[in-house]
Amino acid sequence: MVVSLPRWWFLLLVVITVVALLALLPPAAGEGPTAELSWVTAALPGTPSDMVVRDDHAYLAVGSGLLVLDISEASNPRELSFLPLVNGAGLVGVSGDYACVVDTQGIRIFNITNPAEPQEMGNLSIEGEIRYLAMGQDYVYLTVAYYVVDLEKWEYSLAVVDISDPRAPRVVGNYEAPVGIFDMTVAGDYVYLADGWGLRIIDVSDPEEPEVEGTYITSNRTFGVDVVDDFAYVTDFYGLRIINISDPTDPQEVGYNDTLGYTLGVEVSGDLAYLAAISNVIVVDISNSSDPQEIGRNDTFRYLGNQVIVGDRLYLVDYYTGFHLLDITDPTEPRGLGRYDEFGSAFEIVGIGEHLYIADGAGGLEIVDISEPVDPQETGRADTPGTTNGVAVSGTHAYVADLEGGFRIIDVSDPAAPVEVANLTLPSDAYGVTLSGSYAYVADWEGGLRIIDVSDPAEPTEVGNVSTPGGAYDVTVAGSYAYVAAVKQGLRVIDISDPTESLEVGSYDTPGRAYHVALADDYAYVADYEAGLRIINISDPTNLSEVGSFDTPGKARGVAVEGAYAYVADGPGGLRVIDVSNPASPYEVGHYETLDSYHVVVAGGTLYVAAGGAQLQVLHLNFLPVASIDVISLHLANETEPVTFNGSGSDLDGSITVYQWRSDIDGPLGNASSFSNASLSPGNHTIYFKVQDNEGAWSAEATASLDINAIPLAFVDYILPSIAEEGEEVSFWGYGSDDGNITAFQWRSDIDGNLSTNDSFRTASLSPGLHTIYLKVMDDYGVWSEEASVELEIYWKLTAFIDEISPNSTNKGEEVYFEGHGVGQYEIISYQWRSSLNGFLSIGTNFTSTSLFAGNHTIYLKVRDSEGEWSPEASASLHINFPPEAHILSIEPSPVIEGDNVTLEGVGSDSDGRVVAYQWESDLDGPLGDSPTIVIDTLRIGRHNLTLRVQDNEGMWSVSPQKRLSVLERLDDEVEVPSSEDDGELPFPGVPWLLLTFLLVLRWRRSRCCPR
Repeated sequence: MVVSLPRWWFLLLVVITVVALLALLPPAAGEGPTAELSWVTAALPGTPSDMVVRDDHAYLAVGSGLLVLDISEASNPRELSFLPLVNGAGLVGVSGDYACVVDTQGIRIFNITNPAEPQEMGNLSIEGEIRYLAMGQDYVYLTVAYYVVDLEKWEYSLAVVDISDPRAPRVVGNYEAPVGIFDMTVAGDYVYLADGWGLRIIDVSDPEEPEVEGTYITSNRTFGVDVVDDFAYVTDFYGLRIINISDPTDPQEVGYNDTLGYTLGVEVSGDLAYLAAISNVIVVDISNSSDPQEIGRNDTFRYLGNQVIVGDRLYLVDYYTGFHLLDITDPTEPRGLGRYDEFGSAFEIVGIGEHLYIADGAGGLEIVDISEPVDPQETGRADTPGTTNGVAVSGTHAYVADLEGGFRIIDVSDPAAPVEVANLTLPSDAYGVTLSGSYAYVADWEGGLRIIDVSDPAEPTEVGNVSTPGGAYDVTVAGSYAYVAAVKQGLRVIDISDPTESLEVGSYDTPGRAYHVALADDYAYVADYEAGLRIINISDPTNLSEVGSFDTPGKARGVAVEGAYAYVADGPGGLRVIDVSNPASPYEVGHYETLDSYHVVVAGGTLYVAAGGAQLQVLHLNFLPVASIDVISLHLANETEPVTFNGSGSDLDGSITVYQWRSDIDGPLGNASSFSNASLSPGNHTIYFKVQDNEGAWSAEATASLDINAIPLAFVDYILPSIAEEGEEVSFWGYGSDDGNITAFQWRSDIDGNLSTNDSFRTASLSPGLHTIYLKVMDDYGVWSEEASVELEIYWKLTAFIDEISPNSTNKGEEVYFEGHGVGQYEIISYQWRSSLNGFLSIGTNFTSTSLFAGNHTIYLKVRDSEGEWSPEASASLHINFPPEAHILSIEPSPVIEGDNVTLEGVGSDSDGRVVAYQWESDLDGPLGDSPTIVIDTLRIGRHNLTLRVQDNEGMWSVSPQKRLSVLERLDDEVEVPSSEDDGELPFPGVPWLLLTFLLVLRWRRSRCCPR
């Protein structure tokens, strides 16, 4: 036998199989909690990169935000306000009451009416990298560089931004430049560009249609430009060029000085030009434009940025040494008036208790109070002669890797006043340092690993060293081994069990450049620059092997490991959080694109990122909760069938406070962890479930599939005719609708029951009456629809019914009861009864008759309706029986003496049958016998009325004839009474028979009334 299963059975089997297989699979990468990182603050001013002076205030873009200095006292510039900006600050311009700051996303406009509290007014996102800014009254001019991936090259443009409404800045014009732009200035209706080919003059009188007015091609790349009157002053690789721009369409060089060397910016005041030449300021006399000559310089700087002249003061920024004010009263000898150097960079951070110790590059060692984690405050700083790149802290001392400044030991017992207590010159550049026991281990670039005894911090002593190829940049110690990140030669393992006789025992050359290493359990996590994060098995230090890696998008420079996560400082790629619970298969769970990233310290939910020139960036870390759909009671349910949902959430660093379910079809479903719903719409639902933690963060949505099968719908298309006569053929048509297929039909009548299982059929056998016809259909999931219903009237064919003839077999002359009725489409108004023997009987619905002829009658009834139509005759049988006859032939003797035999003889006859039974009875003695003739001697004394009846073969009894019989008492002197059959003489001759009989009766009566 072949069994056919419905489609839903196979679908269910597939679902169960898939779920079972999925349950057997290992967790896929990316299934752990996601880390959500958000910017909290840029705690401290970073490296200054641009500056504008207005009145008594200097506005500086300092990497991490906007710094406003009060410079009213030239010898003591001081911070007036610092505004941390999430996207940093690279350039700044001021016009009237507004400052425009360029960040990594575009520009921000601030109202600086009160310089102590700049207020942001508006912002504008700009695609590409903004490299230079110049401000007019209502317009900002931006040079933008953007990389075209398809063309694999950089392209450049000048964007004109309308800031007349500071709340809604907008780009109104654009000029596509043929080469890179390195500086620009605005004068009148022109923007002057120093680009890779020379000087380019752009007419911006129509801001919406900037166009080239003129160009002057120099022999090499230009870097700076300033315009005064009819001359443009341009710097290049060799010095200063002076170009006459009185005719902007035909600029001409009129003089130059190419003995000044590589110069960047230029600022002109009167007959003097001040050139920023990397580490010095050069003063050039331009009174003779055809023969500019150097007349003075100041060589006290390290790397100059831009400069501004106001009166007899020159303001400039040095990326390393800060903000400087120079007195240029004597231009031949510019001299310093004041300096503000409380800027910083951050290249490495160590967190100890409530303080951070920051390797601040040129700023030395910076100590920051983090008792309020989201509002760090600098408490102290120790300047170092070199560039601080690494730091380690133990007890009351900080140990600093100071690049060219070697190894420095600083007493930090008073964080507000750190002081150096010792130093040690090293052969190369000290990049990294770590501590273990009483030893400091210094990564000294080409000097390899240096091991220094710091048991007496005041007198450090080098006790050993190991050469490491590739450049020692960072070092971490675990047990008897030091692990060195050796940039070009990967990870090196040094046995330091005897610090004086250390030696390399193992190595692994990573594919990138190894800048930092962190250890956890049996693994070393290497920040491998362009090769991202490399995970190396160090369980056997002599036989290292890579087990996993993750290619970060930036340049991995630092790494910290906490629990199951590696936090990678990815340079321009920001901070990346990598799940390393399975070292062979690390995956990213979160990231934040800080302005830069060198190193990171993890302190619970707070991350402190060393962001280079953007200084200390503070991030908040929240591991997003994870939502899990535990149970959906029915993955395949019928419409209106209750479905139970059960979900849960977990949070690595908090608790679950809110639940939210939704369907892609029905929208929101519920906000409890579990609930039931019986009102889901039909269709293939994707169910989404998410949870919210106590910090208000939502999880990613967990999903599951739920198929709600639509209950099919049945439709009775038509029934023809809708009113039919009994026996007339009726046609039925129906159909069903469903989101699948209709597989079965069921028709029924409330009168006749089931009719058909086809979508259409015909029948002529419907019973008369008002039918309700029902149709239901079944879909391919085995679900029946609700019944559709239609009324159908089947009216009776004009018909007569004989309801009762009672009795239907009786004797002639007995009363017979007749009853009947008629049905039809119309009212019945006439009845007519007749007999096959008697003929017409009645016109009533019921009647009685006693005059029916004997015999087998066929009784007929017909009815007539109000339309005058007669029905066919109904018929029934009636038997009227002739009763049998009984005859008593003789009773001998009569009378009879008590105890003597008496013979009773009778006979029966039946004209339409036969006699089948006899019955003799006495009114004194009851039944006597059941034969035609009986002989009996037990009759009691008295006068008997004897009857005989007979029964015919139809069970009918005859009328009973009757005769009398006297039974006399027997006397002692018995008189012999001759029978009527005796032929002899009477016993008493001469006495008449009648008299004798009288005497005998008299004697009998006397004997009954007068006993002896």
